[in-house]
Amino acid sequence: MQAVLNCDELVTSADESGESMWFTSKNIVAIEEKLTDDAVAMTAYAVMAISSDVMAEVTSSRPFNDGQAAAFDLLCGGKRLAVVNRSAGTGPSFVLAPQGEACRAEGLQGM
Repeated sequence: MQAVLNCDELVTSADESGESMWFTSKNIVAIEEKLTDDAVAMTAYAVMAISSDVMAEVTSSRPFNDGQAAAFDLLCGGKRLAVVNRSAGTGPSFVLAPQGEACRAEGLQGM
């Protein structure tokens, strides 16, 4: 175990309390940093947003809760990258079908 802990490629991290630790490699950290940098760069570019008329038409028969409505607005809002991170059963998949429908109504490729 000591040989593993002394390895130059090992990266250790801990939470603020120092009670939880995790291990990874320098290679994985570099990949994660690149993905993060790419995601940040993507947010600087706007793409065509879905029109409010199409959004209203697509959602008129769907009973979105506040979180689902906010996710739908984000996904249709003209950002090149939008992330919806919700727990299972709270409706993120329920939002993706109407988002795709709205994109297709605008002639765009959606999810």
